[in-house]
Amino acid sequence: MKQFFRLVMILALVPSAFAQVWVDTQKWNNDWEAKFATWMQSSAVQERLFVDARSPYAGIVADCADAAYAFRAIFAYENGLPFAIRNPSGARAGQPAYANFNNRIDRFNYVRDPNKRVVAFLNYIGSSVGSENLTRNDTFPVAISQLRSGDMFSYRITARFNNFIRHVYNIKNINPTGSFDVIYSTQAIADKNLPMIRRREREFVHLPHDAWGFRRFRWPEYIGQPISAIPASLGNSNEQYDLVRQYGDGFFRQIKRQLSTITETPDARMKRAMNNLCIESQARIEFVDQGLSFMASINGRCMDYAQFDAYSTPARDGALAQVFERTRDTYQEILRNREDGQVSRQWLQFAKAIFNGERGSESELTSFCPITYKRGTTINLAELRARIVAGKLSSHPNDTVEHRWGEPTRAARTRCRAFY
Repeated sequence: MKQFFRLVMILALVPSAFAQVWVDTQKWNNDWEAKFATWMQSSAVQERLFVDARSPYAGIVADCADAAYAFRAIFAYENGLPFAIRNPSGARAGQPAYANFNNRIDRFNYVRDPNKRVVAFLNYIGSSVGSENLTRNDTFPVAISQLRSGDMFSYRITARFNNFIRHVYNIKNINPTGSFDVIYSTQAIADKNLPMIRRREREFVHLPHDAWGFRRFRWPEYIGQPISAIPASLGNSNEQYDLVRQYGDGFFRQIKRQLSTITETPDARMKRAMNNLCIESQARIEFVDQGLSFMASINGRCMDYAQFDAYSTPARDGALAQVFERTRDTYQEILRNREDGQVSRQWLQFAKAIFNGERGSESELTSFCPITYKRGTTINLAELRARIVAGKLSSHPNDTVEHRWGEPTRAARTRCRAFY
């Protein structure tokens, strides 16, 4: 009995293992940042990380910003590192106030499984933070020369009615060509518990401005501190904003030149541009279908703001239009430099069909990149661009599949509200 009471007293004096989300025994430094970058490149960071039942992190509900927080927190948890972000809302009714959300808060004592405790923690903070908090409070702008895996690209664009569209991409790797291998989530993915999206050849289109652009996580000791308090040795720099002022719309071409480590042949450039154009064009099928499926699940009712925000596609459609224009720029640059003799006949034919309207290769172009957006209906890249240029595509999630894809139809477009 005395041994029992002695054990009870000892346990009472020892901090409970369940008093924190996890115990940090390490401290962030440049070596750990390099290891974080290596981890982001690895197969551990993959599309099904939050949805595969075999994953220790199954059950994390993550939109774009939440996924970025989750990657950082998971790595910190697995390596005994601290994790802290700014709490944008302070105290909640009947709950203690946390200036920061960090791995030491004691809200999750009831979850005994350590992995599930991390999942519960991330879902809790995911309901409070977003891309604004991530960009403005928890990260800092990074020098272009120091970009690496684990950094992010965030953007905010102004839509109609002064509403904003925001998004965050997680950089998984930087390709030798200077493009980005990214992994990310969306609100629609979070709502439906779907795998994340990976794009191995992403070129960004929205220029950095204000706080938005290439970002890197702050160490916990810099949370709540002015940007100027973060040493330049950690990569802190406003260089990207200076480059936007210098190069304007040519900013991303300049960034690509700075980051590339190989010189592509004209044929390789054209092939990569065409393949990327096809991937992005076909990806729109899934985005639109998510909205159509959700609309069917609510019996065609008009979507509210949150639903519209999750399933509308104005930013994605604008980005797709930019991919077409960048592919055209690549083609025209090859012509200006008289390098078309070094490009395979197929790519030149496809470019002429898409951008010049030349006929004769329609079937080959359709075989190369079929865009089957509904049963029995397939178009090619030339037809899709024609519809984009004519302004026929609809981004509204309450529109029919025909209107979403700009197909001629007698049916009227939706009268549901467009929030932006």
